[in-house]
Amino acid sequence: MSYDYRSRTLHRQEAEWVFVAAHVSRVIVKVLSYSIAIFAVGIAVLAAPAFSQQASTAAGDYSGMLGPLHVKLHLVSASNGSLSGTIDSPDQGMFGVPCADVHLNGQALSFTVPMAHAAWMGFVSSDGNSMSGTYNLGTPVPLNWTRVTAANSTNPPPVVNPATPAPATAASSPSEPACPSTSMGNYWDGSSWRPLTTVVPLPRERGLSIKEQLKNPLNPMAPYTTIYRYKDTSAALTLGPSPRFCFVVSVNAAPNVVIGELDVKKNDREIEMKFSDRQNSSSGIPARKSVEVDVKRTSPTSIEATPKSPLHPGQYVINSSYMAFDFGVQ
Repeated sequence: MSYDYRSRTLHRQEAEWVFVAAHVSRVIVKVLSYSIAIFAVGIAVLAAPAFSQQASTAAGDYSGMLGPLHVKLHLVSASNGSLSGTIDSPDQGMFGVPCADVHLNGQALSFTVPMAHAAWMGFVSSDGNSMSGTYNLGTPVPLNWTRVTAANSTNPPPVVNPATPAPATAASSPSEPACPSTSMGNYWDGSSWRPLTTVVPLPRERGLSIKEQLKNPLNPMAPYTTIYRYKDTSAALTLGPSPRFCFVVSVNAAPNVVIGELDVKKNDREIEMKFSDRQNSSSGIPARKSVEVDVKRTSPTSIEATPKSPLHPGQYVINSSYMAFDFGVQ
């Protein structure tokens, strides 16, 4: 019996070559991995200053006019390039109202104001000294910002000069005080106008409605509903069944006031927006939950609103063009 030493040598050489090839492959993979990681880090390092520089360019203090009210915006840039902000409304005595979801993409800037259940969206000018856009609380209204610098910070705020004032309606009583411009929403307490309480919105939730699906069996989105939630089970303010309200508005804005009845739950108050409600709603309040309101203009910059019928006991939200307030009825 003979033994083939040549064949054994060839097999051993082939095994060695396979081992070497596998080792080389592993080395190549590691080198490529390190290269990709270094490249990614390099891109991040190069991009970070750009994002940070972009955010820092937009950061600063701005002033604007929301209808007849003076408002201020303060944007702050963090070290990671993100932006945060607050809003002041000096005429209403409100300062440091927090902004959320501040996003800057190129020249496009947007943020929300959770306390007012509102949002602003617009564009930063090429020189970074102004921003033009709209403030939306169901009804979009123009709100432009101008950067406040040391040179113009002492200038008096701009004054609204109406070109074509809307006709005013006489007040209910000659001696009755006018709607105060220091608060955007007010109620009549029998002798004077007093500020309404701003409603505190909670994160929205999604719901499901089998009835809505049956109404629209071919639409896969029909069963989904949006639940608008508000803090606490009752408002801090309680009024009678026939309340009166007045609101500060811009000179030529169409009067827009919506009152909606809230559903009281265990821990909060809610309004559910169904698929069938979307074509018949205003300011996030479906028609089936809204209350008919008489609205009249009492001056070029104010309107008065009253329910057409007495309200039954419950919890309500009232939206003007700019903000949302809540109240209860006993």
